[in-house]
Amino acid sequence: MGRAQSETQQLLAFIVGVTVLLAVLPTALGFAGVDIRDGSLSGDQATTEDEHDDGALVVLSSYGTAINDDRTSVGVVEVLVTPAAESVSVSDVTVTWDGADQYLLTPPQVGAGDASFGVDPLDGGTELQPGERLVFQFDCGTDDIEGAQHVGDRLTLGEAVTLTITTGTGAETTTTLRVPDPLPPGLAVRL
Repeated sequence: MGRAQSETQQLLAFIVGVTVLLAVLPTALGFAGVDIRDGSLSGDQATTEDEHDDGALVVLSSYGTAINDDRTSVGVVEVLVTPAAESVSVSDVTVTWDGADQYLLTPPQVGAGDASFGVDPLDGGTELQPGERLVFQFDCGTDDIEGAQHVGDRLTLGEAVTLTITTGTGAETTTTLRVPDPLPPGLAVRL
């Protein structure tokens, strides 16, 4: 009876340990900046960091904010980026916005192109070093981003936009963002 009870207790302890690990691990990885929900650990992504040109930017994530009250559109698009291998001057970056309309976008200080995008440096400044991150902000008709001209109209449910980010060296990164239909609850939505 003692040995069977001991094995049962060991099995129960193992099950509890695995359950706790499965509950805690995603949270711990989330705090570390790793998102396991999008397949970034499984190698299923279409483009990995190793496939980018040295002077390119890597898109880490993208979000839509400024969601309207009836939850039918997104007013601000934010794209988190980091350099692939070499430093990148943000003032030399252009973005082609290809959605319902197409725009050539530049940072506000450049003052060229069809409109501009906002830049929120999380680390460093406008000269982005490998490992540093910044957020490109695109105003879709809300006038919420100081110094940036808005790009077209709000993005509606199911609408997609393709961004081509080109650095001063000519390296390009292309990503397609789609507004989910329906929008999940919350102040921001992953695109």
